[in-house]
This record gives sequence, structure tokens and C-alpha cells, in this order.
Amino acid sequence: MKTAVLYGVRFTQQLDRAGLLKFFDLRRNALMALIGLAVYGSGVGVVHLAQQTSGYYGPQKLVRVGVGYSFTRVGKSFGGFYLARTWEISRQEMQETILSTIPPKLQPRLKPYLAHTIELCQRYNIDPFWAISIMWTESHFDPKALSHANAVGLMQIMPDTGAYLSHAKGRRTPKKVLNSMLVHPQSNIDLGIFYLSRLLKRFNGNYIHATVAYNMGPGWVSKRLRKKQPVGTKNKYLDKVTLAYKSVSNPYARYIRFNKPMYKSSLAYRNAAPSKSPLTWYESMRDVEPGFLVLPRLASHP
Repeated sequence: MKTAVLYGVRFTQQLDRAGLLKFFDLRRNALMALIGLAVYGSGVGVVHLAQQTSGYYGPQKLVRVGVGYSFTRVGKSFGGFYLARTWEISRQEMQETILSTIPPKLQPRLKPYLAHTIELCQRYNIDPFWAISIMWTESHFDPKALSHANAVGLMQIMPDTGAYLSHAKGRRTPKKVLNSMLVHPQSNIDLGIFYLSRLLKRFNGNYIHATVAYNMGPGWVSKRLRKKQPVGTKNKYLDKVTLAYKSVSNPYARYIRFNKPMYKSSLAYRNAAPSKSPLTWYESMRDVEPGFLVLPRLASHP
């Protein structure tokens, strides 16, 4: 498999089939346009180039555009920034970057469950950096963690809380089955992230209240709010989650700060008439197939 680098984006030659756009034309006109236009749809993941036949400019290429992680419905994150630009990062790149922010001793613990965790965050529209920070604070990514209060697993779910969450998901789970779910890492993560989504909704998107509620219980937080007492001030648990979040989200936060959105660099965005969305041009390219986009490492940005 060969690799080419254009406009700072790494491409791989894959599929052996006839292409629609010649490599020369792609490099000169279409590459950034395709990347930019795809964002008007559902996002971009990795772009692959395929070759089979030779043309006037050399081997013909096929551009493939597809979808990475999408958190456009999350709104503002725990850190106060938006997650809409995660489409610019390939799934593998995002996973590798998050792992690089975790202490080396803890990386082998998180790695087997990281992709599953991000997928669940995408399903429940939850800030993935927040969920991972909660997991880090709760269990240090130990799937066998057991607290003195009998909280279990990666997300430290209490048996009673697990029963409540299982019922909220429309399941009537026997106690023995529930206990098995709590010690099963994937099920434990599912229940924990589902719980985060419910807490965030209950407290109207307030991350501080939802974070403290995950630790102290939503009833305790609601009681404080009814009495107009502060929630989260001098809270060690919240401080730990915040510190973990700054570490986990730092590469992405730096990336969106120092790099303008990719579609604003595209030829389509710069040349499109005000009354004509670039998406119209993109949709006209019916033979462009889905694929993925690979960006430079996030950690390499200043």
C-alpha cells in the first residue's frame, strides 16, 4: 500500500478499480473542495485513493469520502468548547490521541474499551472527554474496581443504580443477570454513559451539577438546589474530573484553537456563489464513494 501527502493530509492507495478523478486534477482542484463539501453532509472520516487504469495525467484516482465520530448534537462540552469538529479527525487518530494523554501505566487498561466508550458517547450524545474523565476518576480504568460502598466496574455503578438504569432502558433484569452486567466492562460502560446522559438532561445541561450528581446522587444535588445552596464549590470529586478533563481534551482543544475549519479552506467554500451552497456541487458527484479522512496527529499542533 502506497502513501501520498497532499495539503497536509495523508492518503493511502487502496482499491484496485477505475477512478473518476485523475490524480493531477485532484491535487490541483478537487481535494480540499471534497473535504470541505463533505462537512455539509454528515462529516468526513478518512479519504482513500484508488487506481487501476492509466490516463493522460497518469493513473486515475477515485476519491472516497466518509464519516468519522460525530458529536454535533452535544452542543457545548464540559470544557466549554464545541465538539462539532470531531468529524475532521479519524476514529483511529482520536483514539490514539486520547490514549496519549493517559499515564502510560493506565493506557493498557483503557485501550480495550476506548472505542466502545466513544461509540456509546456518540449514541447518547455525550461529551466523550467528559465520560472518559469520569471513568478515570471513578476507577482509574480498572474493570474489576470495587469500592467500599459496593460500586462496581469502570464506571462504578451501584447495584441499586444499575437496577434503576436497567429499568429506565426498558428492561426487567433479574438480580443475578444485573450483577453479571455490572461486572461486564462493556455493559458497565453502557449503563454509566446512559446515566450521564440522564443526569445531564435532568440538570438542564449543567455539567457541574451532573458531575457532582454522578458522585453524590441526583437527589442530594436537587436538594441543594432547592435550598439555593451552592453545588460544586470546594468539591474534590469535581476538581479531579476537571483535572482529568483538561488532560484528555487538551489536544482537541488546541487543534480547534489553532486550526480553522477545513471546509473554509476549500475551493468550493471560497468560490461558491452566496445563493448556492457548495453541497449542491457535492451532491452532483454521484459516483464519489464513502470512505475516511486522515489528519496529522493532533498532539503535533502547537
